Amino acid sequence: MSTSNAELAQIRGGKLSSYIAPYQTGIIMDQDLQQNLMQRGTWIRILYMLLFFFIFSITRMVVYGVAIIQAGFVLLTGETNPYLLGLGRALSRYIFQIMQFFTFTSDDIPFPFGPWPNGISDD
Repeated sequence: MSTSNAELAQIRGGKLSSYIAPYQTGIIMDQDLQQNLMQRGTWIRILYMLLFFFIFSITRMVVYGVAIIQAGFVLLTGETNPYLLGLGRALSRYIFQIMQFFTFTSDDIPFPFGPWPNGISDD
């Protein structure tokens, strides 16, 4: 059994019709969509995101290389290389910044348009 909008409005004290009526014609939704699609800032961000997708892919490979070289240092010397530790820390922070930008968690544009994250430990 289906219930019409009028019947639902009577059930809820007439409040439902005030929520549904503007959207029944589709005019407001179309205007909102058109306004959202015309936001220049969003399109610029999407272009940055495409660029950072490629930068992320390269950075990920560099991190793999640092990890392999660091493992070699540990195997040969029994200690980690402090320069590789700093580079690995900076790269991991850089990847974190890119992920924050991708997920709209941060509006800060990562390097090369923003500062490079330092590799100094917070400890």
